Amino acid sequence: MAISKRKNLKTIAFQIVVLLMSFTLFSKYFYLKTGDYVNLLIVPLFTIYATLYLTKWKQRETDLKIISVTYLFLSIPLFISGFVISPRQYLPNDLFTRYDIDKGVTITLPYEYKNEEARKLSSKAFELKRSQQYEMAREIYEKARKLEPKNPDILFELSATCAHLDKLATAIDLLDQAIQIDSTFSMFYNNRGLLYYKLIENDLAIKDYKKAIELDSTQAIYYLNLALVYYYENMDDKCCQCIQKAENIGFNVKLDRRLRKTKRKYCNKNYSR
Repeated sequence: MAISKRKNLKTIAFQIVVLLMSFTLFSKYFYLKTGDYVNLLIVPLFTIYATLYLTKWKQRETDLKIISVTYLFLSIPLFISGFVISPRQYLPNDLFTRYDIDKGVTITLPYEYKNEEARKLSSKAFELKRSQQYEMAREIYEKARKLEPKNPDILFELSATCAHLDKLATAIDLLDQAIQIDSTFSMFYNNRGLLYYKLIENDLAIKDYKKAIELDSTQAIYYLNLALVYYYENMDDKCCQCIQKAENIGFNVKLDRRLRKTKRKYCNKNYSR
């Protein structure tokens, strides 16, 4: 009887570890920051338990065996990429990211530099960012920011750099600061909307895209970004209206696969609404 109880306790303990591992995998694959430090303990603990369960324990439940093997497989990217880069990079892009940070466009911001050294640093950081040396670019932008802490150009470019490094909360905070300095520049709201969109904060993304359009209704990209949010919110009519407005401005929907498929599947050919 004592041996049986010990085995049951051992199984229960492993089931608890499996539940904790479920939380870990969910948080890492869905960009949640919760429990990063706790996960440093959970992942090795689960790996040890699962290995012992699969190789040493005589009595094994089929469900736990399947879960153990599956979770061990899903945990591989955690060891490959560490706990800083999300393992979602190993999954199909369209399934989760919804906003490809690498497909940006270069724009010229209408702000001047008061400090020549800050301008030079910012220019150097921009070249590093363009060559995808994002961490080095971030460090140099931070130096420029110390010289001109209220320069919207630096805040905007630093935000974009942080987004490439998956520091989305920091990127949003930098755009918040830029908007406090100049609340009339539409691109600030558009980029913040993109970040909210990536975080699946769709209500906030919609609000920012609408504000960007209010400030500058000539940019087709604002309507297209808004259309994609409406698409994921199952607001087909509003999605189609935004696509139509983008086309009226001159955007060729055929250039974007997702929008092309959305238009063909959901939108009235004549856009009667």
